[in-house]
Amino acid sequence: MPRETTTCIKTPQLILCFGKKQVIAQPEVYNSLRAEFVGAEIALCSTAGEIAGDRCSTDSVVATGLHFESTRVETAIVSLPDFNDSYEASVALFNKLPQADLIYVMVLSDGSLVNGTQLVKASNEVFGKKIPVTGGMAGDGANFKSSICGLNSVPSEGNILAIGFYGQHLNVTFGTGGGWKPFGSEHVITQSTSNRVYKIDGENAISVYKRRFGSYVRHLPSSMFMYPLTFESQNSSVLVRGVLSFDEPTGAITFAGDIPTGSRVNFAKADFTALIDAAQQATSTALAEINRPPDYVFIVSCVGRRLVLGPGVDEELYFAKSMSGQNTAISGFYSYGEISPFNIENEIHLHSQTFTLTCFMRQTNHSKTSIPRSAWSDRYN
Repeated sequence: MPRETTTCIKTPQLILCFGKKQVIAQPEVYNSLRAEFVGAEIALCSTAGEIAGDRCSTDSVVATGLHFESTRVETAIVSLPDFNDSYEASVALFNKLPQADLIYVMVLSDGSLVNGTQLVKASNEVFGKKIPVTGGMAGDGANFKSSICGLNSVPSEGNILAIGFYGQHLNVTFGTGGGWKPFGSEHVITQSTSNRVYKIDGENAISVYKRRFGSYVRHLPSSMFMYPLTFESQNSSVLVRGVLSFDEPTGAITFAGDIPTGSRVNFAKADFTALIDAAQQATSTALAEINRPPDYVFIVSCVGRRLVLGPGVDEELYFAKSMSGQNTAISGFYSYGEISPFNIENEIHLHSQTFTLTCFMRQTNHSKTSIPRSAWSDRYN
């Protein structure tokens, strides 16, 4: 279990730690971070792949320390079992963050028990369009069984945490990219509950998939990541929803995000080039808002993209790294759902099969944001 440590020039106020569930659940991971970074806020999240620079791994823990000289950081956490549903829990979470001087919120959430659509609904209602929110739903590799998050403790199931950034000295920009293209005829969701679809065009949803894709349906869920659904949201933004699981007894298909009854949907597909081009465009969008390389880039991309891209998954990270600059620190994770607006004027959305990135840059030379490339990383081989 080799360990590589880079000494911090400054003491970080915040540690972002992403790792394989079976590894990050070990108390020694949190305890090592706490012993090394006394006083820092430590956020931990399980993944479907860890991002460090322009590389993705699936059996490691990657942690990044952030130090701000003029930006204040405040954190909050809730546990889903303490509330009636994901919406109520998320409202309570966001209301824990003071809104005076709040400029941006990062969210990390359990990706198996928490309804991400309800989480995003709560963020839009609490913050409106004033405060950008980005982040993602924790992962469990390609297992889709359970996921964990934690704040200043060993991570566990059912947690949602928020990190608020305060002041006037930090510039935060973001970009999203899909690359999925609709094909074939349009369909209508005729019966659904949250993210479970029971009927498409009045027919058992699983039957529709089996007839359309035949033998591919047997290799779930990875085979169906090639063919997500797209639909238009209420504000005319096109959202993508990937398949998570099939339930044969009920005929229901569970998607990574809600699809309301009455939605007009299309099957979608993408090739390698389209996915990489979308990631490149997302990076360009985020960087267009700033006048020099960012200090830190936080990436959340979908497990579906990693499975579809296979060994070429590092290509989408390569563009983020090369376009951001060699001195820019990059970390993040592959998720069960991505949280981001489409642009600075839009509400926050839950995405699926999407590449998202958030860029951090200090606004003046008098308020330095010092972010070591790798405050702490532990590779488990």
